[in-house]
Amino acid sequence: MKYSHCEECVVKAAWAGVFTSLTLALLKYYIGWFGGSAGVTAAAIHSTICMVSSASILFTHSFAKRGEDERFPYGYGKIEFVASSVVSLSILVVITVFFISNMRALLQELHHVPHVTTAVIAIASIVANESLYRYFHCVGNEMNSVTVKAAAWAVRSDAFTSLAVLIGVIGTSLGIRHLDPVIAIGITLFLFYIVGGHLIHSVRGLMDYSSDEELSLRIKKLIKSVKTITGIRSIRARSMGQIIKVDLELEVESNLTVEEVDKLEEEVAVLIRKHEKRIKDISIGFVTGGN
Repeated sequence: MKYSHCEECVVKAAWAGVFTSLTLALLKYYIGWFGGSAGVTAAAIHSTICMVSSASILFTHSFAKRGEDERFPYGYGKIEFVASSVVSLSILVVITVFFISNMRALLQELHHVPHVTTAVIAIASIVANESLYRYFHCVGNEMNSVTVKAAAWAVRSDAFTSLAVLIGVIGTSLGIRHLDPVIAIGITLFLFYIVGGHLIHSVRGLMDYSSDEELSLRIKKLIKSVKTITGIRSIRARSMGQIIKVDLELEVESNLTVEEVDKLEEEVAVLIRKHEKRIKDISIGFVTGGN
């Protein structure tokens, strides 16, 4: 089963992300200092962000896969939103400090030509991060994991920042002054956008923000295929980490017996779960038409 196979890949993807991002971060920090490139140092911070994002997958996955208990009757799925919020806030503090530092360097006209090794590490980072993104993207979509999806876009944005660094190194080497700190500032602004988006999404998840509209449309289409149902009063879907919980209120004919309603409830639940693997909990209420 594809879903089960991808669930096994979550931990593998996390460790791959940790080791890849850690290696790239260490190389970038060293070359950023040795090669004198503010852009590479900014990219090193980005790789550190990717490493933390990957590590958070290991932490949240161990909690999210726990079943419901007396203290948490709805499970531990929302730990993903908590972890993503904490990581995002920490990242915002770091990149704010780095943004101020590079603005100061630009205004004081501090500049130098980065070493050629900065271009080499930038190219290596682009290749490694794009490959890692494709892996994370597949696992994240199949598992509907907030942390895996965040890690996927973190490594892809790291590839973008490395591309920006490469352009900055080439431009500075050709005599375009101040391009390196300008690129570094551009990278931090891009990070503000990416990380800010993840933070907003995580906060919405903690507040039981409604799931995506496309999911509701797919559920509605499935329900309409059941002839016994005469109408749909409401569809409410909310994310609980890797799983989705759905509340339905459906209209039926008033002449149905209790046994027929129970059978219909099971039929609808089985139909939805068959086509939407991420939906684990379905609550269905029935009303007679016109009420």
